[in-house]
Amino acid sequence: NQFFTNLTSLPEYKQYEPTILLQPKEDEQEPKKPWVVTLENFLSEEECDRLIELGYKEGYERSADVGEMRPDGTYGDSVNDGRTSENAWCQNKNCVDDEIAIRVVDRISSVTGVPDPNSEFLQLLKYEVGQFYQVS
Repeated sequence: NQFFTNLTSLPEYKQYEPTILLQPKEDEQEPKKPWVVTLENFLSEEECDRLIELGYKEGYERSADVGEMRPDGTYGDSVNDGRTSENAWCQNKNCVDDEIAIRVVDRISSVTGVPDPNSEFLQLLKYEVGQFYQVS
């Protein structure tokens, strides 16, 4: 709760225009509702355009969930009808070393407090009209 309280109230995050869509009640020991917060100005138009471009360069594929673990410890993919988007991972040199992608990843790290080496690659999602991510 403290992370989201800080994100939505501290002056250093005001520039991102945080908007609370849902939050747990303060008196709940075990919240029944999660925090849902949008950061309306987290990305500039230039950053959005570049990330979209990088997504196409990386190659969008049907989004999949994590499947079963293989004998070598890696995981397979599991296509889910409740998730119809396409995604690309920013993991090739042209994306990982891109000046704008680096700036965005650094900002994510700064806001979340999670160092970049402790995060997975940046995931770029693409939704066409009618596509969705169904939350159960």
